[in-house]
Amino acid sequence: MAEEPRAEIEAQPAADEEQGAESSSGAILSVLRISPFRWLIADNAFGASSYQAIAMIQAWVILELTDSDAWVGAVSGLPTIPAAVAVLFAGVMADRINRRNLLVWSRVGMAVTCLGMGLLVAAGLVNVWQLLFLATVFTIPRVVSLVASQALVTDVLDRATSLSVTPCTALRSTCPSLRVQPSAEY
Repeated sequence: MAEEPRAEIEAQPAADEEQGAESSSGAILSVLRISPFRWLIADNAFGASSYQAIAMIQAWVILELTDSDAWVGAVSGLPTIPAAVAVLFAGVMADRINRRNLLVWSRVGMAVTCLGMGLLVAAGLVNVWQLLFLATVFTIPRVVSLVASQALVTDVLDRATSLSVTPCTALRSTCPSLRVQPSAEY
């Protein structure tokens, strides 16, 4: 029985580091020529930025309400519990539902949750339990959008490009002394 081909990882001499960096940047530039992939990257960048802003605003509001670091930690940490479960369902949904629609509707869910939180804060009606609930509810569409976005990469790029560029580029950028050669069978 023949072994399945695997990506070979071997030590690369220091002189070849520049050549590896050039091929990685060439692979990245070739992927950036694909318009839907550029849109996906922009969506991910704006999504990550908005999440960071929301997390900071939630922490600020909860600190203003309670003056307690423990409540700030609770509002930041408690949503990870349902997120651990939601990621499993999000993966199933990304496999069975149109990924683009899933991404759009998860972003809409995040926006509606943020709008509700903003209206409560603007009206001065916000309580600790409401922020805790909204932070937890916000996490579910966020997890779905992350999973849908990652799954959408394979729809936007062809299989050979997504398998050869994404892991190799990530590995080279974190450890340039390694050279990864994907097998032609993948």
